Amino acid sequence: MSINPNGNNQTFGGGQHVDFTGAGFKAAGCGGFQGVPYLPVGTKYCFFNGQPSQDVGNGRGSFQAPDQFSFGTGPRYFSNLRAPGYVNQDLTLAKWFSATEKLRVQVAVQMFNAFNHANFGIPGATVGSPNMGASGTTQGARQMQGVLKITY
Repeated sequence: MSINPNGNNQTFGGGQHVDFTGAGFKAAGCGGFQGVPYLPVGTKYCFFNGQPSQDVGNGRGSFQAPDQFSFGTGPRYFSNLRAPGYVNQDLTLAKWFSATEKLRVQVAVQMFNAFNHANFGIPGATVGSPNMGASGTTQGARQMQGVLKITY
């Protein structure tokens, strides 16, 4: 996952990286300012520490925007920050019937994401955003379809 430092400074042709503040990725939480409610890390919408850099004195913010025209102390991609996993179980219930010697009928119900597991989208990754570290979207709600198949 890449963290955007929320700056448009290009340093020698490449984009800036964020600065580490020393606070852990799993400490503190997300939100808590600009009208976004505070959520501790590990709750269903908050995946890593997205506190603003002004909370560094409280030991809360993990990232801050680097000084202008500097590289930043963070890497381009963080291998230990991941988007939430995608869980999907599909299920088909089917029954064949013989209508005549050569005519067969299949009746089926197909379910995609049969157990309707909530799959959260990619968390916000812009420093200074109230949604940094939090996911505000879900994807892949349950879908069902009926099947009537005739073979002869």
